[in-house]
Amino acid sequence: MINEPLFWILGILSGVFWNIISNLLTPMADRLLSQFSEGRKKKTKQKRLLVMREVIVMLEKDTRIILAKLDSVYALLLACTLFLLITLSLRFPGFLPYHLSQIVLLAVGIISCLLMLMAFYSLSWGLRRMRIANLALKRARENSTWLRLSQAKDHPEKLEALEKQDCWDREHIGITFEDVMNEIENKKKD
Repeated sequence: MINEPLFWILGILSGVFWNIISNLLTPMADRLLSQFSEGRKKKTKQKRLLVMREVIVMLEKDTRIILAKLDSVYALLLACTLFLLITLSLRFPGFLPYHLSQIVLLAVGIISCLLMLMAFYSLSWGLRRMRIANLALKRARENSTWLRLSQAKDHPEKLEALEKQDCWDREHIGITFEDVMNEIENKKKD
């Protein structure tokens, strides 16, 4: 059964399928668990505060968004390079005599595990950084729309534009700018 190509193809396809399903269900399960657990709710709020702070910092200068995207692309390229290096390094001991290849294989295996950890960290950091940069870019686009709306009309439209901005923040980031400012003020008081 293991020698069958169909087994390997179905194994890979089912693994990819379950990986995608689990990534889609994790945020929903997180939200559901945070409703029942106070500690989980605090953790989720802290994560959202950090994301919102980073978005606000990126919005201060236009170049920060571009630099964040470049950083994330660099991290993703580094992860791909490390994965390629690991793959090639595992082929190296096969070219040595048997008594040396066992020792070299052990050393290469340990080094490959460390490189794999670095690659996964680089991959996760790059994807997180890219997500935050995309949120900042979307928020900047929405800000320009809200700014045009609020400057074109009188006072009631300004309030509507601010409400739309708060709704956008709550929908895409899960927290509003006011929540971040209140949290900063509370920390200053403590």
